[in-house]
Amino acid sequence: MKIHPALRVAFLVVLVVAAGRCHRDDVRRLDEVPPEIAAHLHKVPNTDLLISEPPLTALNPGALPPLPEKKFCASSFDSFVQVLFPITICYPLGFPENGILTVQSPASSSSRQAASAATRSYKLSTFEGKAFTFPLRCIQKSGPWLAKVVEEEQCTRQPNKFTLTILGIPPCPQCPEFKWSGTLDQRPGGFTLIPPLVDTKETVNDCDPLDPTVCDDSGPTTTPPPA
Repeated sequence: MKIHPALRVAFLVVLVVAAGRCHRDDVRRLDEVPPEIAAHLHKVPNTDLLISEPPLTALNPGALPPLPEKKFCASSFDSFVQVLFPITICYPLGFPENGILTVQSPASSSSRQAASAATRSYKLSTFEGKAFTFPLRCIQKSGPWLAKVVEEEQCTRQPNKFTLTILGIPPCPQCPEFKWSGTLDQRPGGFTLIPPLVDTKETVNDCDPLDPTVCDDSGPTTTPPPA
């Protein structure tokens, strides 16, 4: 028996509407986003997505040397590492979930991989005092994420500066970032670092371009003044 084309279209419409209703009901049954997560959700520009960002905390630089001694050269080191850190993204009904909170790792990392924390699902009914017609679905993962670590030596003998940026979380216009001074072990709380650091690249910087000392990968060398 042949089915009239109009009936086929009507049947497909019923299936789509039913699937959408089931999806909305599924989201409504979820627990609301905890306040400590909702407080750090921010809208991603030009999208309907919300992403959590870590709170900014003031770091204590500690005691500084009384008379810092100037150096001729200072190196910076770029590395990659895996970290565990909870990231939450909220998205509306019908948004493609492929690529959300994609877990990545350095290409040359060791075979030992950290187990990903379980994905948690929530709903978000209001944002910035406005209620949604249908709650957003929110998912939270802790990784492991790929992160870039930049260690910068200072031209004066101050503690090294570190910047750790979590990558590979599309869309991420302002990827979660941590800054601190001292050593790698003196990093702030809030994330777990999974060693080792890999693909480390060193860049040597000249602290005083007017000084005859030349800075390169072989170390500081002094060029003789012109005759």
